[in-house]
This record gives sequence, structure tokens and C-alpha cells, in this order.
Amino acid sequence: MWYYIENGQRMGPVSFEEIVNLINQGSIKETTFVWQSGKMRQTAGMSPELLPYLRNANNASPGNYSSVRQKAAGVSGGIFGKLKESTGVGQMEGFSFSEMFSEMFKKHTDEEMENYFGVGFPETTPPLSQVSASWPKPWFFMRLILFGLIGFFLLWFGCTRWENLKCVPGAILFGSFAIPLASVMFFFECNVLRNVSLYQVIKLFLYGGTFGFLFALIGFDFMPFVQQLGLSSAGPVEEPAKLLVLILILKMGGLKNKNYILNGLLCGAAVGAGFAAFESAGYAFDDFFGSLEYSRSFYFAFDKMYESLVMRGLLSPFMHIIWTGMCAAALWRVKGDKEFEFSMLFNPLFLIVFAIAVGLHMVWNSPFFYMWGLYPRSFALGAIGWLVIFGLMGLGLRQVRQGIQ
Repeated sequence: MWYYIENGQRMGPVSFEEIVNLINQGSIKETTFVWQSGKMRQTAGMSPELLPYLRNANNASPGNYSSVRQKAAGVSGGIFGKLKESTGVGQMEGFSFSEMFSEMFKKHTDEEMENYFGVGFPETTPPLSQVSASWPKPWFFMRLILFGLIGFFLLWFGCTRWENLKCVPGAILFGSFAIPLASVMFFFECNVLRNVSLYQVIKLFLYGGTFGFLFALIGFDFMPFVQQLGLSSAGPVEEPAKLLVLILILKMGGLKNKNYILNGLLCGAAVGAGFAAFESAGYAFDDFFGSLEYSRSFYFAFDKMYESLVMRGLLSPFMHIIWTGMCAAALWRVKGDKEFEFSMLFNPLFLIVFAIAVGLHMVWNSPFFYMWGLYPRSFALGAIGWLVIFGLMGLGLRQVRQGIQ
């Protein structure tokens, strides 16, 4: 059964068919609060079940083209309207880049840090009424980046100055893991609900690095036809592999009560970061020992390892982390507080975002775009990915605000 708010009063219970009739009559609009029995309140425009009926009602209403937003939403099958609707790019109210990152270099005490991370457990998760739904101001992730860079360059200096192989594992560890872990911390800080613990984040990171990598290898074996795409084949193989990790966790009962878009964003980023870190470590290992076998020169091998780690470390926030993060956020948006069903993967709100992630991955690997140069091409694709991320984050904050109200 369904409930809704009319003139400040709760109405219902009514059936789903009655809700649809009210939408067609214009009594329920995108901004009307609705909810099902036992589920959280949200606006009708945020409900995947009601959104198609709202869209049809808007198309049938005269004068619905009076604004730019209504025109975009009202054009049947309009690609830009669907992209905005799916990615939430149009829902970034109050976003300011400079304001969001204004706390990065401010001083914080050890006690602040301890309280900052002691969240996500039943006794430390704040009630929704005490949650701030404004744009977060993450800062700790930058400390992790700086610490990781210092550790990496010290160990790399040990490798080259004394040609000491004992420094190689540490250099690979810092170079491969520092920035992906810092990126996950960024999403952890942006989860204003504070309902996911670091313990859960670390588990997802490790699952992404182990099972995600294994599923991708199996995918390449079972889908040999995609290898005709060359390097771009990684997109349609690796993105489903990472998503499968999250699906299996959901099916096994993990991540209970983590039903918000911001939760999905964090969980997906953690899985993607684990995949990215393990992959980078593998590339660095292969570059070092492959170059050593080829050249018999430690200096040459160290240089190849250094180039690989620096390149993949700098580019990691623009790759797997945001691709998996956006897919998980879209899936969590469709799933809401319901149990996961495979039919959710065919919802356009998820499919469009997933197609964007696969497409960005394929273009990233495509040799046709090498002429742009590695870093300009990567940063341009990364900017598109982060635009989607911030759009979905805006949707997530809007969802939190609706829950508080």
C-alpha cells in the first residue's frame, strides 16, 4: 500500500493503481512526497516505480514545455533528458568546488580524526535527524595522498641509490595503493550518513582486488569474441566483473540497511579502488622484472617501474574507482530499500549510467585516441566521469534531505 502528502496531511493507504490515477489527474507531481508501507519517504520523482507514469503524465499535459527543464524531460526519448535524469547532473544544487575542498589543508587534531572514523557501527551511526544533508567537506583523503607520495619516493630512492631489491615491494605497495585508498577515503568522507564503517570499506576494497580481478580473467576466457575490440575489450569485461562483486555481496545479505545512493557510491568506489590497486601492482611487478630480464640493468628496471607506478597512481582517480562508483550509485538508486533483483539491471536509470562507465573505459583504452596524448585524454575522460559522480552525489544528498523531512 502507498501513502502520500496532500496539503500537508498524510493520505492513504491507497493502492498502486490509485497512485497512478492521481498522477494522471495531476494530484501527485514529481515533488509530492510518497512512500510505501514500511519504507522511507521520498518525492515521487525519485521513485523508479512512479517515474515512467510521471513522465507520461507530463507529456500529456498542455503547457509542459514552459521551461528548459520541462522541454528536456518532455521530449520523448530525448537523449539529453535521459542523461540528466539518469546521472543527476541537473541535481547539483548548492555545489561549489572551492567550498567543498576548503578544509583540505586546515589543521585537525588526533581526537577529531579518531571521532571522524569511529562511525558505521550500530552504536556509532547517527540517526537520520542528526545528519547534515549539505555538501560535505572532505579533508583526510589529502593527508593520505601526501603520506603515500612521501613513502613511495623514499622507497624509490632506496631502490635506486643502493639498488636494494628489498625496497621494491614497498615501493610497489605505496605506488599502487596510496592514491586508490585516498580516493576511497574521499568517498567515505562524502557519505554524510556515516553508516558504513572502515571495516566494511576495507573488505570491499579487498573483494574488488581479488574477486573482481578473478571475475575479469574468467570473463576474458568466456567472452573471447570481445577481444576483437583489442584493448577496448576491457570495458565490457571488467566493468561487469566489478559489478558482479557487489551483486554477490548483496545476494549473500551483505550491506544490509545501506540503502542510500551515497552508500552505493562509497561501496562501488571501494571495489573499484581495490581492482585498480591490485592491477597497478601487477603492472609494476611485470614492468620491473620484465625490464630486468630484458636489460640486465637495475637502473632501467627501476625506471620502468617508476614510470608505471607514477602514471597509474596519478590517473587512478579517473579510472576504475569512479567507473564502479557511478554504476553502484545508479544500482542503489534503483534498488532503494528493496531486496536486489536481477531485473533491476535492466532499469534505464541504471543501464544508462552503466553504459557511460563501459563507454569511458573503452575509449580510455582505445588506440584511436592516443593522438591526444596520455594525460590530456585521460583527464578529459576523467572530467566526464567526475561530472557524473558529482551529479549522483547531488541526487544522494537530495535523497537524504527528503528522508530527514
